[in-house]
Parts: sequence; C-alpha cells; structure tokens
Amino acid sequence: MSLYSKNFSKIVQARIYLAVSCKTLIKKNIVKAFETDNC
Repeated sequence: MSLYSKNFSKIVQARIYLAVSCKTLIKKNIVKAFETDNC
C-alpha cells in the first residue's frame, strides 16, 4: 500500500508538471502549443 501511494503521488506530480509546462508553452509560443497534441 505504501509503495502504491508513493507511485500514485509521483504520477499525480508528473501530471501536474505536464499541465503546468503545457500552459507555459502556450503562453510562450501559441503556434507550437497548438501543434502539440498533449495540450
């Protein structure tokens, strides 16, 4: 259970990081952001 919780929190942190970096990308370069499917 402890190992699962650690992995889950890492996944959540990774998702948050991707979301934040994606928003930053949109602010920096709108055209590039539209070309990125993950946004």
